[in-house]
This record gives sequence, C-alpha cells and structure tokens, in this order.
Amino acid sequence: LICTFAALVSGRYGWLTAQHMLKQNELSVTQLNSGMMIIAGASLAPFALLTDTQPVHLSPTLCIALAVTTIIGNGIAYPLYAYLLKNYSPT
Repeated sequence: LICTFAALVSGRYGWLTAQHMLKQNELSVTQLNSGMMIIAGASLAPFALLTDTQPVHLSPTLCIALAVTTIIGNGIAYPLYAYLLKNYSPT
C-alpha cells in the first residue's frame, strides 16, 4: 500500500513538473523526452544488473516487435505526451 501511494505521488509530481517546464519553455519537447528516457534507464539499470537473466534468443519476430515498440514508443508516444502536457492540463 505504501509503495502504491509513493508511486502515485511521484507520478503526479512528475506530471506537474514536466507540464510546468514545458509551459515555461524551460525545456523543449526533445529535452524532456531525452531526460525521461535517461532517468528511466538509469533507474532500471540496477535491477537489470542484479537479477539473474536467461539468454535471449533473437528471432525475427522478436526483432520486429522490438523495432515496432521502439518506433511507436520513442517516435510517437513520447512527443505526443510532451505535446499534450504543454497544451492541456492533466486534471
């Protein structure tokens, strides 16, 4: 319960902070997206390094799925997210 509440509070704070930075032109959309990706990658890196993983067998289907996810997520979803934050209130 405490972790869920902490995630809710930190997520909401992130929305408000990102929206404020975009509206005040402190950051461009590209800078905001880059920062979010760097923070997400840095926060997940310890888990990736500390967990025991199985080797991944790269199949054509997996490569296509990874490419589509990367293009949609990084090329479409993040810029759209930043545009919406800049132009609309999340509440």
